[in-house]
Amino acid sequence: MNRVHLLGTGLLRIAVVGLGAIGSQVLWQLSRRPDVDVHGFESSYPGHPEAGAGGESRLYRNFETDDPAYEPVIHRADALWRELEVATARRLRCPTGVLLTGDHASPQLQRALESADRSGKPSRTLAPDELRVNHPQLAVSDTDIGLWDPQGGVIRPELTVSATVGLATGNGAVVHDFTRVTSVDGAGDGVRVRTSDGARTFDRVVIACGGWTTTLRPDLRDTVVVRRLTSAWFHGEDDDYLRGMVPFMRTAPSYCYGIPAGGGSTIKLGLGFNDHHPVPDPDAVARTPAPEEAERFSWIVDDVLPGLQRRPVRMSTYLESYTTSMHDYIGFDRQLPGVVLLTGFSGHGFKVSPAIGEIGAQLATQGESDIDVGFLRDAPPVFDIVDPETGRTTHNHIVSSRPPET
Repeated sequence: MNRVHLLGTGLLRIAVVGLGAIGSQVLWQLSRRPDVDVHGFESSYPGHPEAGAGGESRLYRNFETDDPAYEPVIHRADALWRELEVATARRLRCPTGVLLTGDHASPQLQRALESADRSGKPSRTLAPDELRVNHPQLAVSDTDIGLWDPQGGVIRPELTVSATVGLATGNGAVVHDFTRVTSVDGAGDGVRVRTSDGARTFDRVVIACGGWTTTLRPDLRDTVVVRRLTSAWFHGEDDDYLRGMVPFMRTAPSYCYGIPAGGGSTIKLGLGFNDHHPVPDPDAVARTPAPEEAERFSWIVDDVLPGLQRRPVRMSTYLESYTTSMHDYIGFDRQLPGVVLLTGFSGHGFKVSPAIGEIGAQLATQGESDIDVGFLRDAPPVFDIVDPETGRTTHNHIVSSRPPET
């Protein structure tokens, strides 16, 4: 992979399959290279709301809750976010600050506190009484603590994707929207990408199509599983309840997160892995959640945000891919070394997406990345895939919202 093969054009021809959170960043990075002719393929359009980049908001956190080896990726992503915002002249992250909270004995919270110490970024640890005073919307137990991340914030996901792809096309990238890729396979010294419009051959291909990755690469189903997650938006019981509230994440075993809308009109709530639905076929997913799915959020109203109305005002669904280790799958295809796979971001990919895009672009052009991602391969599994065809798994304690069902 250290030597590149050119298809007679004088340029390295690279295809990026999927232009969502990750693929858009790969496209941008490759478009900046004068020695690359890059094409992006998207089954819908960049910035559409129905894959993994929908939902209007994502948390941006500076402190790592699980593996300290991620910290160089987080730091690099922060620098690239700033560069991206300058280049697009858009505010892609809203600097609201983010509160991380949970039981003081939570391993995730303890790791985040250690990460904050190592980072050199400002932070503040809050005792239970301080949480009650500063964040009165939250129900706080005497064993809870908080970690305030004042430089955290909220990502605007759809805008980020569309603006990033716009930068790339301005640099000369070719975007094939409404073009579904049906297969990626070998073609002599190159890689053939088949679409509904025909076939094209490239030197390298980067597959970054989220929940559809295992459709193109079924051999990954023993490692990567696709889940349908549901977000729900709630009103407060009165107009003042959500006013001044900040985005938060609560750690396992009562994992959840909340992102208030501007002005405090509603708050978007999200649940953990075990409350997401397995997805055998991403093209057959029901896009309208059943009304009874609202019950999955009732414990948050009972135990975390008691001032919310009981029922959400709306719900939406999205697809996410997870690895059994909850660590990103970044590397070369097992059968085709000219194919780079970027998948399984397990719910934390968007905040570091600019850095992942840079890593993917470097793998495609250089065969290695500046940041060592070998730690991803060494991470032990935290759940098992019981049935690769249906996506059924064992309990996942890392982002658990409740105990396993017996």
